[in-house]
Amino acid sequence: MARRIMVAALAFTLIAGGSASAHSPEGEIFSAFQWPPGLEPVLDGVGSEYGIIPDPYWQTTEQFPDTQGGRDIDPSNFDAKATITYSLGTNLIYAYSEVFDDISIPPDTWQFMIDADHSGGDCYPDTDDNARWHASACQQYEVYNHIPGEEGDDPVHFFWGTATWLPEEGWYNITCTFDGEKDGAGTVYREVQFMPLDDLNSPAGAAESVIHPLAEGEIIGLGYNWMDYDEVGREVQGGGWQAFYNLSQHDRMYRSGDGACDFFLAPVDETVDFSAIPSSVDATTWGRVKAGFVQ
Repeated sequence: MARRIMVAALAFTLIAGGSASAHSPEGEIFSAFQWPPGLEPVLDGVGSEYGIIPDPYWQTTEQFPDTQGGRDIDPSNFDAKATITYSLGTNLIYAYSEVFDDISIPPDTWQFMIDADHSGGDCYPDTDDNARWHASACQQYEVYNHIPGEEGDDPVHFFWGTATWLPEEGWYNITCTFDGEKDGAGTVYREVQFMPLDDLNSPAGAAESVIHPLAEGEIIGLGYNWMDYDEVGREVQGGGWQAFYNLSQHDRMYRSGDGACDFFLAPVDETVDFSAIPSSVDATTWGRVKAGFVQ
């Protein structure tokens, strides 16, 4: 806790006099871990690289209140930890989570909203050209549970907008693995990468879109939540979740930059031994040990 407070104080110093505005939760600044160039995580559904990240860079279950149904936090029902990381070498944001759920079904969703330039405002304004301006300034993404055999062999993800080309450009990719019982208790491991964007031109494509250059020491807007379904077979469309576990604690986070969290892009942590990242040979075995992180 002391370390997070110290980092937050540094962040406020760095942005004093700037244009950044308060997001949600008010007064809270989270820290995004930095990967040195060449040591970025590989999206493999194991996430072995993330084991070196110190505790202050993680968000945990008690920080995810149910902001819609008001369900009490109960780790025997839902227990999660997540971290937001980035690299100046690739200019990508990397998110990773481990989620234990007593009823693990495909509709369970990890939802993101990214407002890279911290400008706030509606991500989906009502305009005469929605295809062009929807998700231009801030973007919403959804990553569903991956339970092999239920929805096929490929993880399922979704983008709120018409830019279906994002994965092809490598600007939005995911991978997931699952340990547990279908429709029962289990742990899902999710890895997601995003390209931060100041102007997403969905119809014109990558060449006409404006990438946000990540800078050490800046604060970006990024929020996430989990939609937890506990009724097997319940229709996904139109709601139906039993809990809405929300880091930002702002229900409009899913479509407004004003509801994003503040994430400080931290310097490379000198206390971390990056040589301890498991090799690809060790990754699968080592990764399975991580099941104990959230149980």
